[in-house]
Amino acid sequence: MRDLLIFLLVFGSLPIILARPWVGVIMWMWVSLMNPHKMAWGFMYDVPIALIIGSATLIGWVLTKDDKKLQIDAITVLMIMLIGWTGLTTLFALEPDFASYKWTLFFKIILMTLLSITMIKTTDRFKYFVWIVILSIGYFSVKGGIFTLMTGGQFRVWGPTGTNIADNNQLALATLMLIPLMVYIAQTSSNRWIRYGMYFAAASSLVSVIGSYSRGGVVGMGAICLVLWWRSKNKLAIGTVAVLGLVIGSAFIPQQWMDRMNTIQNFEEDSSATGRLELWGHAVRIANDNPILGGGFGAFDHRATYARLSPEIVTVRNVHSIYFEMLGTQGYIGLIIFVALGIAGLTGAGRIRRLSQGVPGLESEFKFANMMQISLVAYAVSGTFLNLSTYDLYYALLAMIVMQRKLLEEKIAKGLVSVEKSNANVASASEAWPLATHPHMPGQSFLRRPAVR
Repeated sequence: MRDLLIFLLVFGSLPIILARPWVGVIMWMWVSLMNPHKMAWGFMYDVPIALIIGSATLIGWVLTKDDKKLQIDAITVLMIMLIGWTGLTTLFALEPDFASYKWTLFFKIILMTLLSITMIKTTDRFKYFVWIVILSIGYFSVKGGIFTLMTGGQFRVWGPTGTNIADNNQLALATLMLIPLMVYIAQTSSNRWIRYGMYFAAASSLVSVIGSYSRGGVVGMGAICLVLWWRSKNKLAIGTVAVLGLVIGSAFIPQQWMDRMNTIQNFEEDSSATGRLELWGHAVRIANDNPILGGGFGAFDHRATYARLSPEIVTVRNVHSIYFEMLGTQGYIGLIIFVALGIAGLTGAGRIRRLSQGVPGLESEFKFANMMQISLVAYAVSGTFLNLSTYDLYYALLAMIVMQRKLLEEKIAKGLVSVEKSNANVASASEAWPLATHPHMPGQSFLRRPAVR
């Protein structure tokens, strides 16, 4: 039954995608993040539905007469630089076959992410994009939270088999990145049932992170809770409730969970933690051995490199860090581009936040930017202990920042919000976007990016 439903959804959507390629972007994001065919267990299980939908979207994109101009800014430029650089390192990779396979997957992710930026150019489309991201990952995080409560946290929460988030640590990271988006919808929706539903989903997802037994997830959860508390208006009340919640919740947390979390403090006694430190050192040695290109994708599976650079490592394991993964596979230049991309995302969201803060009509944009920064902080912190440097969700979040900033520029340029208040915020936010007189609205102002010389 599941196979038939997925078959009808995928192949039934193809004519629509060819006519309206922005629908293909939404469908591809659903398939890429949720992998619904991996839950079918029938004839659709191995069907390359992402390739089918992506191909139809690309054809529709070529044929459409809609505006297809890519928003050029730091985020999109760095994305292009990253996929170009990883392509170069793939040519000289230690494991050429795997590197080629991995780069092809990553290329598809970046390509579809950039296509989404060219297609999602209205507020309604943006809302659909955000919703599909929430539903695709939220299905697993909410279910995991309910499972944790029903079983008393006696069992770990795992992700869907055969996907990028099958591991408990990976699902925890994806969930942490998603929770702020759920809160954003809850804060901005006019429907009270949606608000209640999103707050419930966020709370359940938070429980799912705890139930994953992921130490990196718990560290990331602490980071986003700290940021949320710092930006709240009622710090004392929220802090008191949080402390009481921790005290009460600790009485219901199983001992095996506490034992695992204690290894964060006593990491030298845990073989998993010390193994990660060894592999992080191995990543540095790979990068120092080839500081420009690194070892390429799959470098941590190249056994000869261990014998030459790290003979003390007996077991080949996962490197468990987005930063050391990038350092070992893409060299110092690749790591610099990757970190710069994360900084561009944070500053891009920060710019939206400053432009919209206190402006009537831009409350939703302000809350979006606020939550988006928290999502990126979750990725930056938890990602220190997990290897998801090429994960679809991260690049989708960065794409959302580009989309929202473009929509914000247009809203201000068209005079749909209080221009005078907006201008004051623009001037204080950045001198890189000077104000200019709108040619069709004398006396009005809009954001104009400086000409490229």
